[in-house]
Amino acid sequence: MLPRAIKFGYVVIVLAAAMLSFVTLRGHDELATAGSSYLIQLDKPDAGAGAAEVAGAVEAFARQQRINIGRLYDDPRDPGERTVFLAVGDTAAPSTSWLNSRYPGFSPAVNLHFRPYQESRALTADGRYLVYGSQQQSLDLVQAFKELGYHGASTPVPSLGTELQKLGAGALTTFVLAIALVIVVTVASSVVLNTRSYGIQRLHGHSPARMIAGDFRRVLLLAAVTVVGVNLLLALPLYLYNGFHQVGMFLRVELIIAAALIVLALVVQALTVMLLQSSPITEAIGGRITAGWAFAGAYLLRGWSLLLILSIASSSLTAFWTLTDARESQRTWAAAGEAYCLRVSAAIEYSKNAAQLDTRIGQALRKADERGEVTIAARYNLFESKRDLLMVDESYLSKHDVRDANGRRVTPGTNARLLVPARYGAQAARIEDELPRWAAVALQGKAPDLQAEPILDGQTLLSSTTGTGNRTPLVRDAVVLVVPAASGIIGDGAYTTMATNGGILVENPERITQAMTSAGVGDYILGVTPFAYDAGQRYLEARRDAGIQLVNLLIGVALLIFTALAIAFVYSGRNAQSLFAKHLHGWGFLRTHWRLLALEAAIGIALLVWTWSGSAAVLARSRVPTLPPLPAYVVDGATWKPVLAGGVVLIAVTLAAGAVRWLSPDKEIR
Repeated sequence: MLPRAIKFGYVVIVLAAAMLSFVTLRGHDELATAGSSYLIQLDKPDAGAGAAEVAGAVEAFARQQRINIGRLYDDPRDPGERTVFLAVGDTAAPSTSWLNSRYPGFSPAVNLHFRPYQESRALTADGRYLVYGSQQQSLDLVQAFKELGYHGASTPVPSLGTELQKLGAGALTTFVLAIALVIVVTVASSVVLNTRSYGIQRLHGHSPARMIAGDFRRVLLLAAVTVVGVNLLLALPLYLYNGFHQVGMFLRVELIIAAALIVLALVVQALTVMLLQSSPITEAIGGRITAGWAFAGAYLLRGWSLLLILSIASSSLTAFWTLTDARESQRTWAAAGEAYCLRVSAAIEYSKNAAQLDTRIGQALRKADERGEVTIAARYNLFESKRDLLMVDESYLSKHDVRDANGRRVTPGTNARLLVPARYGAQAARIEDELPRWAAVALQGKAPDLQAEPILDGQTLLSSTTGTGNRTPLVRDAVVLVVPAASGIIGDGAYTTMATNGGILVENPERITQAMTSAGVGDYILGVTPFAYDAGQRYLEARRDAGIQLVNLLIGVALLIFTALAIAFVYSGRNAQSLFAKHLHGWGFLRTHWRLLALEAAIGIALLVWTWSGSAAVLARSRVPTLPPLPAYVVDGATWKPVLAGGVVLIAVTLAAGAVRWLSPDKEIR
């Protein structure tokens, strides 16, 4: 008969495989569409064929090559809505049937709709194209686009195999480590606690190979039954989640992952059995082998598991704040109107005419700013006063809510203004003094001579600048510099620099492109993309990471359960006779197990003290008014981390006590 710990271990293996399969398919579904092999990213040309001509060429290519080609379009105002406009050349392909039926996506969070290609003629030709064909056909389509005046590149669509290879990397690292830890603890502990059985087999002359082979036969039968049983239990939740879409692929991925984890469990079991052979048979039959190191090893893993679950909980909290910020950014920019991020190549700095190009691009952008066709939202740092600075124009103030010290909205005007959060009132003079020196280097225009005006504390504003190393485009309690184009504070070169870093948004891409082309610098425009789309992609990425962290959190709780069970098995097996005698004498639970409970409490108190001291340091730093404000998620994380630690400790001690109670003499001690 197999030990209970082994049975629990294989239930965990199958559940973990199902969770990993779920996360893998869900993530892949948000990155790619079923059936497509290659993705072509087509850039906006300086001068190319019109959208109608390109659409006709795509449809003709699909018919000629007998493949399907999809134009992938993401709704910038709702990142969960995607449409594929399909040019049909293969009427028997599965993708063709999706024009008349629902796309069988695994994740219901992403709504993918297939529509006839003719409906895409109202869109510009640049964008992303899905090729449901071979690599050569994808390259031939890129060449056809090139002949129409467009530039593009073909890349393979991420496959499920690629996603499986990423397991153990990034946000899934803690998940895989937790699973490996559960397997090692449960399997090794169960073998150690079953030493009497192995000792009797050795007494009957069984070789290690024969014992391991017998274990493997029983374990593999258990694994097969567990796979069937767990999947029968998961059938209803999976049906409610997505109606069994791609259920075959889900089961295949699950079995691949389960097989890998089962191999790990078998290796651990075989190595532990081999290790037991070095001990005398008499000690093995008495069940006293390696009880000390098993208990110490179990508690070493127990301590590590507490740190791991706290880390997972903290990461989950950070992922929640990231998701909240990303959602707010996406909603704010989507509500602000049709803003496009102008992307200008940074390669101009390597040109021999770099200074001339800087001036020509900057002048074109300045004129657009004077016409009110651009929005500036560039983020900088004031190095002397150590403050975040958000430079905006009047167009930004008309779209985004900035409040003065009295709570009234700051309205657009014609004069430059320096807006300083009230919490920095003591530093206002220093910021005023630093501003001209900073502007001379960063803006290269007319020196600003401004007096600080107070604004409300705690305001979170949006910037569009990329490459700052910040986790989010949101900036909290920033110094705001309002610079109208007519003020001359921003030099031509500074306009160009902002454009290369994403700090300039435009509402009429065609007009800006024409203006820069007329200035002879159109070749340096990399393209324009809806900023709401970029924000939506960040939101999708944040949502995916939050989902992974939620699964990590669930597996972390399972880890606490199984380490508690492992400790209870080792503790009860090692002290079986003593515990049984105490039970016969009527000792209560606390009196019987006080040493174990005291050890659990000591570990918990140490974790709480360590967490509290770290959080207290962060919170004390955040309250210093002369220091730059910490990001909101850092302060919130420091506030909640001791609470999380307290919850982890409470759950851990409760689980340990429950596991010991479950294995107490009045239940089952042998």
